[in-house]
Amino acid sequence: MGKKGKDLVIWDPDGQEMLKEGDGKYNKVTLGSQKELYRLVKKGMKVNNVWFGGDGNNGKEKCLALTVEWLRGIVETGGLEGDLEEMGFVRLDFS
Repeated sequence: MGKKGKDLVIWDPDGQEMLKEGDGKYNKVTLGSQKELYRLVKKGMKVNNVWFGGDGNNGKEKCLALTVEWLRGIVETGGLEGDLEEMGFVRLDFS
């Protein structure tokens, strides 16, 4: 029987830069609004893992446009398919 719960995937256009700076640690990588999202999701369901990734902005101030573009791709393809690590996401460390 499979593991109950879901994985939360957070995409940020500065994700790769943030992961390098935060060494994959949840408290060092995520922003306040991302922490709030996790807190709210956790209230409603069991969260097994939090995955973090994204790229493309690197300080260019195009966060919203890049995020909308990424979401559009997810909607058009019907969701995320495949291995999250192969897609550049990192499972965040809560220690």
